[in-house]
Amino acid sequence: MKPKALALMTLLAAACAWASAAGRTYDVPLVGPDDQGNFSAPIEVSHVLAGSFTDTFSFGTLARAADISGSLITFGSAAAQDIDFISAHLNGVPLSFTRTTSAGVPQARERGYLSSSPFAAGTPLVLTVTGLAGEGLAAGSALAASYGGTLTITPAIPEPGTYALLLAGLATVAWVARRRQP
Repeated sequence: MKPKALALMTLLAAACAWASAAGRTYDVPLVGPDDQGNFSAPIEVSHVLAGSFTDTFSFGTLARAADISGSLITFGSAAAQDIDFISAHLNGVPLSFTRTTSAGVPQARERGYLSSSPFAAGTPLVLTVTGLAGEGLAAGSALAASYGGTLTITPAIPEPGTYALLLAGLATVAWVARRRQP
């Protein structure tokens, strides 16, 4: 094989390996509503090459104000199955992480949590997860590491004071309309 062709193929293979490890963008449809009016969005991602990554998940735009909670989890019993979360943010709101050792593997189990946080109507929801797949392995090495999670979207229920204000406004409009009649 010619040296130029070999160099080009090597460069192309390295670029593909970097792109695969670097992360991807996903459009995740919302599931629901359930019998309580909540929506959910399941997340499941596999990485097949070691290295750092940034995965971005787009869930669409909120039709109305909502409280959102969520979680991420990974479990790896060896470097070739390990994902280490560096950070995760939903529209800039960080998830909190806990890490535990399992079977002598440090940080074998990692969980990220987002407690119920309010988001306004019209907000496009974007989750960004940054991490390292296969810590200790050479970048581009083959592995089978994955993580998953879910977001739960609970539409906001107006406070009782909101309904009282609405009724007062309607009563005022009715009173003014009635006074204008002869």
